[in-house]
Amino acid sequence: MDNDQFVVLKKSAEEDEHSLEMHLPYIFKVFNDAGKDVELLPMMVGQVKKADIPKYAKDLENHFMDPRTLFVISSDFCHWGEHFDYQPKHKDESVIWRSIERLDKEGIAHIEKHDLKAFQ
Repeated sequence: MDNDQFVVLKKSAEEDEHSLEMHLPYIFKVFNDAGKDVELLPMMVGQVKKADIPKYAKDLENHFMDPRTLFVISSDFCHWGEHFDYQPKHKDESVIWRSIERLDKEGIAHIEKHDLKAFQ
């Protein structure tokens, strides 16, 4: 892989991320019960510029084409709040959790339709 596109994060940059910790026990159990050894390569992806998508796709292409590779993809979709510098709200929602739920469902709908432009 082209190393200028991928960086090792400092501990402080990934402390709020918890998706790996949520998945590791399940991944370990499934593969351990099957008697398999696995190699794990955790990747955390933030927002990717549209112009950079082909570069990342090229770097990961061999892994996607290898039938031995399993991608476990997780998203919180919405790290909402001042801490994440992301606070959009639907004007017609009286409570924030409903607005966040709508944002998540809208994102999921775009993914299901394979509508990258709308998702972005």
